[in-house]
Amino acid sequence: MLVISVCSLRKDWLVVVSAFACWLLANPYYCIWHDARVYLISAYARATPTAYQQDPWFMFGSQDNFSLFSSGYVLVIAWLGVTLAAKMMAIAGGLMWVFSSYIVTRVILGSQYKYALLILACVPLVYSASTPLLTLTEAFTTSRPFSMGFTLLGVASYLRNKKLLAMVIGVLALLLHPLMGVWGILACCIFTLKDRY
Repeated sequence: MLVISVCSLRKDWLVVVSAFACWLLANPYYCIWHDARVYLISAYARATPTAYQQDPWFMFGSQDNFSLFSSGYVLVIAWLGVTLAAKMMAIAGGLMWVFSSYIVTRVILGSQYKYALLILACVPLVYSASTPLLTLTEAFTTSRPFSMGFTLLGVASYLRNKKLLAMVIGVLALLLHPLMGVWGILACCIFTLKDRY
């Protein structure tokens, strides 16, 4: 591993698997709903652009113009079919969230990371003021958990003084979801500021 040692990961694998099991219990898969519909139609539009060329959502540009997520998602759909692809991508997003949460909590807290990891895996971290719908631990397919996963990995890399790696990972996060990925880059910029006292 570039951010933590393989020895640490071998030692902690049971905690990570337990945290992922907690994530699965706390975030049951519902179906293709909410933003998962947007990402699905964006993937369809990538696969067959002529079918959607008169759709106003795509005629004048959509949020998909700022993300590479649909390009990968359409490949998974072609391989697994829509229903299974949506479910597997939601689970993969959860796994990305738990694994990156493990890495960042391990880097920041050392061996005392376990409770923080379980909180990140189980508690819905809501970022919308009006409704608890928009969380960082979504149980449907979007690019957000992948982007936030890379964001956390980038912050962990930066804190380990692997700045080039942090920058590469930060760019990956931006390429998946710019509004989620920018927070990791902002955090790294803040870490570079000198203390005033």
